[in-house]
Amino acid sequence: MRTCLVALAAILGLPALAAACSCNEMTPQEAFANAEAVFEGRVVTTSVNGGVRTARLRVTQAWKGVQTEEVTLTTPAEESLCGVPFVEGSHWFVYAGGSGTDLCQRTRVADDASEDRASFGAGVTPVDPNGDAPRTPEDRNASRGGCASCSASATNHDGLILALLLVSFRRRYP
Repeated sequence: MRTCLVALAAILGLPALAAACSCNEMTPQEAFANAEAVFEGRVVTTSVNGGVRTARLRVTQAWKGVQTEEVTLTTPAEESLCGVPFVEGSHWFVYAGGSGTDLCQRTRVADDASEDRASFGAGVTPVDPNGDAPRTPEDRNASRGGCASCSASATNHDGLILALLLVSFRRRYP
C-alpha cells in the first residue's frame, strides 16, 4: 500500500512525499576543492521567482574566490530539491559554484560549520578601509594596516619578544 502512495504522490507531483534532497556527504576539504567560492556571510535579502531562490549575502569571511563585500547566489527554491533555505538575517557557511549553491555542496548554517572553520583557519575580510582588494592573512600581517592592525597575528611575535626582554632586563637590573 505504501508503494502505491509514493507512486501516486510522484504522479501527482507532491514533492513532500515523492522527492527529498539526497546528497553524498563531502568532507570540508572535498567541498573546498569542488567549489569556486567559499565564504561565510549573512543574508541581506532573499526572493523567490519560479523555482529559484535568489539571496544576497554580506560576506564576513572568505577563504576562496570572493573579491567583494556582497555576493548574490541562486539556489533551488525548495529544500526537497536541495535548495538552501536562505532567510534574511541568517548566517551561512557557503560553498558555491558559478553563481549558485545547494545543500549538496556542503553549504550549511554557520553555527554548524565549526569543522569547516577548523579545516581552513582564519578567512579574510573582503574589504579594506583603503579600498584595496582582499588580502591574505600573510599580507595583512606584513603591512599591519587597516583592519589587520586590530587582529592578533600568529606569525608576528615582535611585541611578545619585546615584553620578554623588558621583563628579563628588569630582573637583572632592579
